[in-house]
Amino acid sequence: MLLLVFLLLAEASAAPDFPWYNPTLPIEQRVAALVGAMSVDEKVSQMMTVASAIDRLAVPAYGWWSEASHGVAWAGVATVFPAPIALAATFDVDLVQAAARVISTEGRAKYNYARQTTNTSGSLQGITFFAPNLNLFTHALWGRGQETFGECPYLTSRLAVAYISGMQQGPDPKYTEVVATAKHALAYNLDSDYAAGGDNGQYRLGYDAYVSQTDLYQTFLPAFEASIKEANVRSVMCSYNGVNGSPMCASPLLQSVLRDQWGFDGYIVSDCGAVEFMVDNHHFAPSYVEASAAAVSAGVDLDCGSEYSGNLQAALARQMIQESDLDTAVSRLFTERIRLGMFDPPSSVVYNNISIDVVDSPPFRQVAYDAAVESIVLLRNEGGLLPLKSTALKRIAVLGPNANRTDVLVGNYNGCSEGPGQPIMPQCTLVTPLAGLQQFASSFATVSYAQGCDIDTNDTSGFAAGVALAKASDVVVVCLGLITCQETGDQCQEAEAHDRTDVALPGVQQQFLQAIAATGTPVVLVLLNGGPVSSPWAAANIPAIVEIFYPGEEAGHALADVLFGKVSPAGRLPYTVPQSVQQLPPYLDMHMATAPGRTYRYITNVPLYRFGYGLSYTTFAYSNFSYPASVPADAAATFNVSVTVTNVGAVDSDEVVQLYFASQAQSLGRQSLPLQELKGFRRIHIVAGQSAVVQLQVPVASLRLADVDGSYAVLPGVYDVWIGGTSPGPSSGANASCGFEIEQNVDYDNCNDLNISTTTDTADECCSFCQQYPNANAFSWNGPGGAGNNGCYCKAGRCNPVSIAGHVSGYKSPTDVPGATTNLLHGTLSIKPAS
Repeated sequence: MLLLVFLLLAEASAAPDFPWYNPTLPIEQRVAALVGAMSVDEKVSQMMTVASAIDRLAVPAYGWWSEASHGVAWAGVATVFPAPIALAATFDVDLVQAAARVISTEGRAKYNYARQTTNTSGSLQGITFFAPNLNLFTHALWGRGQETFGECPYLTSRLAVAYISGMQQGPDPKYTEVVATAKHALAYNLDSDYAAGGDNGQYRLGYDAYVSQTDLYQTFLPAFEASIKEANVRSVMCSYNGVNGSPMCASPLLQSVLRDQWGFDGYIVSDCGAVEFMVDNHHFAPSYVEASAAAVSAGVDLDCGSEYSGNLQAALARQMIQESDLDTAVSRLFTERIRLGMFDPPSSVVYNNISIDVVDSPPFRQVAYDAAVESIVLLRNEGGLLPLKSTALKRIAVLGPNANRTDVLVGNYNGCSEGPGQPIMPQCTLVTPLAGLQQFASSFATVSYAQGCDIDTNDTSGFAAGVALAKASDVVVVCLGLITCQETGDQCQEAEAHDRTDVALPGVQQQFLQAIAATGTPVVLVLLNGGPVSSPWAAANIPAIVEIFYPGEEAGHALADVLFGKVSPAGRLPYTVPQSVQQLPPYLDMHMATAPGRTYRYITNVPLYRFGYGLSYTTFAYSNFSYPASVPADAAATFNVSVTVTNVGAVDSDEVVQLYFASQAQSLGRQSLPLQELKGFRRIHIVAGQSAVVQLQVPVASLRLADVDGSYAVLPGVYDVWIGGTSPGPSSGANASCGFEIEQNVDYDNCNDLNISTTTDTADECCSFCQQYPNANAFSWNGPGGAGNNGCYCKAGRCNPVSIAGHVSGYKSPTDVPGATTNLLHGTLSIKPAS
């Protein structure tokens, strides 16, 4: 009722008699009339995130800055979704779009409520959001990796399009529901220099990333290109760092690539304070006048800060810019405000009807729950400890510093707080792992809790209580990992302006885990973190490990349902987990191929867990891998890939089908080519015993490769093609002890030394099988006639028929699963020169 009264009253007061308030006129005409009526000072006043009211023109004030990384942030109660890195682990485009629709709706509800109650829409109350973060998580130590969609350009691109479309495109196509901002352009992948031995938490403010043309086009630009070309994102944020000698907010790339090459027609906003930092940190400009002029000349329409005030007038007086530059910027800004419905009759904008009552409502919490469930990655399940059997459990111990914290659930840039760094609001319902397990098991078991240790201190005084509970319990759930904050906070491990120096569990967490494991009680390790946490000891010694990232408000319910088998896990890692910090490349070197390489696309070592990895409670078999033998090198063409996926286990489950390509050429110019690249994926649900045919359409343009001179084209040649439930790289922690039955979904690339005997397959079939696993270190197979007859030896995908003695029982030939081999199939594709 309050909203209806508000709209009727607003309608009753006649709209000002200005052309920009006339919805029958074309937007361009309305904008031109408004900008033409403004003075220079009035134009400049609109080019900062707190845009002043212009009373004489009936232009209301507006705050451009609001946040929505994984829910409306810092503006009170909101639905808190898993952090973006967790959303990426779902590999579910539709789910990410559904989450964005919730965020958009809640953003409009809060905007409406602010106008009703205070008649304002200041900072953090608006409908122009600085999200999503499209930077790539190219180094495991980056503190803001949690805000990204992971390390893969293709996965990030697909989720970016889903998120932006969900935010901006509501049910009424005439109006934009809210504006999304693709940030931070470009090559923003570090905050501090801690990992390089420095002590500057704000190293990013003056850092200049030297980026090759190959890396620029093949790694750092694709997600931004997709957001502009496919999702029509209305805003892009330029980053603090420089690229190749120019601060990004003064970079010619903003015009030459975003606008000229891609046709971007929205507005560009600086990261907050970036214009100031051009002077104080980059030393790029001698004063704020020159810095402001450089930013406007580069196409930065909106200053997140106040540096434009006065300095643009001075730059105009000194003829460093023209008034037409201001006109262009202000026109872009008001185009978006009109598209948002700010100058139209309130009753004509359907989004004005959204009530505050929708915020964190049961349907929206259900989407948060779905996201939390789908993001859970099962890393290890030795002996089938999971799912837990309720009939066998009477006493459950829940231990660890992350078992009963609410701050670890929300990540950074979070909802359910009143502002940056503010505490969690008590009226928000956040379900911790402890609370979720207590609720789930209340009817059949006693659930006891002890913290055991801190996140990052050396205090072991809590070990004894944890060990005592473990000894008295039937199973132990240990919740370890990291916590985040907004730049600073108690025991904060990763955040904006706070990169890590190690990937190991901090403090005495691993010692605590070892003490619990020594009790002999079965242990389930639950990891809560943003960036990768590595424990090779746990990967070899803890029977069950699940990764849940920063999982949002429904974390406890989702975790309990997965641990007890109500839902089968199917999340996949959106990044590579190294074995140790020693496996990581130099922190300040942004070149992707610098040894040992950044991300799964370039790494040459064997990580603990690779990108795309994740287990399930069932087994899937892949067969009927079909695609054209050759396609033309025509960027406008597409081709189809299909595969049959069969759930050969006993549990209904989702599966994530992943498609990878790699050119067999060794190099292009002086740049190393990616070893593999994800180019298609689909999350599907398959009932036990059933099959599904999955078809993926591949644009030939997605196989483009960049040369040293920046040319970006589809190159003729032979390409490796893989399809399956994981990526084709090796992992030391995944299936380290290999079983030999195809039905067990074994990925033989994980085996360091595998000997298999069979009486049904020939040496030729052995070689064919070998070539599907180019990363297997050693693989021998005894052919018909038993041990020592017609075997083969595999090394790096090359097969040598040999005679091998020895016999390992338990293997079932691929012929025992009709038409199927394993969960990763391989072939080659020929790309022919375009006619």
